[in-house]
Amino acid sequence: MIPTSEFPEVSKLLQIRPPDRLFHYTSPGGLIGIAQSKEIWATNVRYLNDTKELKHAAEVSRNFIANFSNKSKLNKTEERFLATLSQYAGNSSSDIYVVSLTEKRDLLSQWRAYCPSTGGFSLGMSSDHLQKVALEQRFFLCPAVYDHQTQYRLMGEIILKHIQQLGAELTEKQADDAAITCARDISKYGAILKHHSFKEEAEWRLISESQGVNSPHLSYREGMGTIIPYIKLSLSTPSFPDINRHMQPDSLLVVVGPTADYSAASFATQSLGHNCFPPGWAMGRSECPYRG
Repeated sequence: MIPTSEFPEVSKLLQIRPPDRLFHYTSPGGLIGIAQSKEIWATNVRYLNDTKELKHAAEVSRNFIANFSNKSKLNKTEERFLATLSQYAGNSSSDIYVVSLTEKRDLLSQWRAYCPSTGGFSLGMSSDHLQKVALEQRFFLCPAVYDHQTQYRLMGEIILKHIQQLGAELTEKQADDAAITCARDISKYGAILKHHSFKEEAEWRLISESQGVNSPHLSYREGMGTIIPYIKLSLSTPSFPDINRHMQPDSLLVVVGPTADYSAASFATQSLGHNCFPPGWAMGRSECPYRG
């Protein structure tokens, strides 16, 4: 079942059919962890590679708020709501966790962004299977939006929907609480907004429901001089255990990235797959030149 949203423009995105297989780029250690645990890690959006992502949806939303405020006759409740929303938009992003995927099995910018210079892997998985296990764990799969006009329309739809739900006369606290609720929706669906300069990545994302700092689902790993929160997303559940989808065209594919010694990487990958993946998985090789 494909998820739906109370926001029509968002629902249209959720109804877009993904390609049969989506790829996740990772390090050798990352592939080992996925293969052995059958889990993939959803990273807190605050700690993604591009730090601007945290602010992008907030900037689009503030742009809409400014334009809407200038063109509309607002009552005191709406003025308070929009002022608070402008302040809080983006602050709730730290409650959202994402897994980055792409339609591209062999893209140089992805090797550079997500893999060590000495080598990495892209793991191709059934998008149908990903959708099913994600829904069970309160995630949804959605394509990234790169077009600014579409981004503006999406954020505007969310804001206008919340304005329509405001009571005629709310206290300042009630207006503030309504704005914070709207800010959470902006953060949740704002995670699919990306700057147009990244369009070649053809990214899709698995996005979590909002998670508070006390969520029991959180785990932590070491980052560059910091601690990075993440959520473990199981790729094999009791309802949908077949991570490989044996004998299907979208079965599991491991692509060995650019490396100085493909023969050694290939041998180790075959051994790992033989011991950790169900029969029928496949292995491929990057065509990008090694530049280590």
